[in-house]
Amino acid sequence: MSALLRFFARFALVFEFLFLEIIAFVLIFHANAFQQSVIYRANTAFVVSVYETTSAWSDYFHLGIDNQKLAHENEILANKVARLEAKLAAVKDTSLVVTPAYRAISAKVVYSSVNKIQNYILIDKGKDYGLAPDMGVVSDEGVVGVIESVAEHFSVVLPILNTKLLVSGKLKTNNALGSVVWNGISPTIAQFTEIPSHVEVVEGDSVVTSGFSAIFPEGIFIGTIDDVDYQDHQTFCDIKLKLATNFQSLHYVRVLDVNRREEQQQIENTIP
Repeated sequence: MSALLRFFARFALVFEFLFLEIIAFVLIFHANAFQQSVIYRANTAFVVSVYETTSAWSDYFHLGIDNQKLAHENEILANKVARLEAKLAAVKDTSLVVTPAYRAISAKVVYSSVNKIQNYILIDKGKDYGLAPDMGVVSDEGVVGVIESVAEHFSVVLPILNTKLLVSGKLKTNNALGSVVWNGISPTIAQFTEIPSHVEVVEGDSVVTSGFSAIFPEGIFIGTIDDVDYQDHQTFCDIKLKLATNFQSLHYVRVLDVNRREEQQQIENTIP
């Protein structure tokens, strides 16, 4: 107790000075509108800064939840589009049975690579959601790849950025058929092969899925023609394709369960 009293006695003049300064500050503040406005603006700026910071952090932590909700909404919309396309086809041809071309299942990417020759993607859905090998995988931007193997709760996707995968595609402008393959160099550029040199190919043309397999329905965007090289005395063009899907920022995908997929694959396997 005596030590505390000695402390206050030693710094009595300092405390007195601070007390008088506070009184003077309060009197100036209440008597002068300019000082009031300056202090008010400074206080407001501080409060706004704190609010913006806390709001930004809150938005960041809720971003994953928002993305998951958006992926689920996209899944619902994709299935609605498939049903509407089936109904439209039935309106044009009354002999058809209204059956959606596919069922879409949204999934989250839990692992992916882009800097290897044989890249893979791991998603958080598997047999528990009816996924199976040879199902097509797409993003909001375009084609991603094909499921290679499945476990109970996870699946391995073979993306376009894997030299083992070949995707059947066609030019949207003239329906010229070709194949999309990757040469293992750029994660944004693939090759559109098997297009004869006499076929006119223009930079900027779109390449979409051909629909000639049980993996992808017809018309899903794959990429845009980036460069065409017509070399002399060669049968086919050398075509570079800018991929629609940005594999370096891929977080959510949709798996397409094509209607009658297994039946079509079985009959395809019987063709010599």
